[in-house]
Order: sequence, then C-alpha cells, then structure tokens
Amino acid sequence: MLSEVGPSAGLTITDGESRGLAHAHSLHFGSQDLVRVAGFAARSGFTLVRFYLADAYLQPLPAGEDEELSDELVEIFQRDGDREVVAALDDDFDGLFVVGIELRSHATGLSMLLRRKGYIDTPVKDEATTLLTAAWQKLHLT
Repeated sequence: MLSEVGPSAGLTITDGESRGLAHAHSLHFGSQDLVRVAGFAARSGFTLVRFYLADAYLQPLPAGEDEELSDELVEIFQRDGDREVVAALDDDFDGLFVVGIELRSHATGLSMLLRRKGYIDTPVKDEATTLLTAAWQKLHLT
C-alpha cells in the first residue's frame, strides 16, 4: 500500500513492500536534507536511532564501520543538533554521505526508515505522512 506526501505528491511511503514503485515520483534527498528532517523529527516527537552511511560512490559502508560512525554522528546530533552533524559531514567525516535515517516515534514506539530517494518504510503510514508533510512545509523541501 502506498501513500504520497507533500504538495506535489513527492514522497512514497511503503510498509516495507517495495514492489510496484517504478511509477512513483519521489524526492531525491541529499545528506543535508536527511539530517534536517532528522532535526525536525527530533523536535516533533521522534528520536533519531541511527544514520545509514555510504562512501563517495554511494556504496554502503561495511556493517561494523557504518554502525560505529553512525553512533558518533548520533552523539553529535544529540549533543549539538543537526547543524553540527552537517558541519561534521563536511569536515571530520568528509567523503561520507547519509543515505538514510531511522526514527522512532515517542507516541507509538515504532520505527520508520527514510531513505535517500524519498522512500520511507514504516508500519505507521499516517504518522509518517503527518511528520513528513509538516517537515516538507517547514523545511521547504523540494
């Protein structure tokens, strides 16, 4: 089942079922967009669980390295906010890109994964739609 979010229906939300998405128009979030959405979500009743990272060729990092670097970035995020994560990606983590974020809802305890091409996997589509519509408007995502 699919939902679309935003003024131009640019975000596709799935319940983990990725078949049939070829027809879906999607946003193309960059690293900074994903970090900004994480910041908005943290101010809107969600906890950032982790960042999913890739190298300069957008290839996933080895699992252990990805988790370790994600933990470092989540710590920066929790301590200093999303702007510092963007700065750290430009400086200390140069050559790494955020390709996904995992958020956990304070209200439901359920997680959602927002990926680079604007797809989100979640069992709570209404909650994701509400969050991402608000983020779209507040952050002026295109």
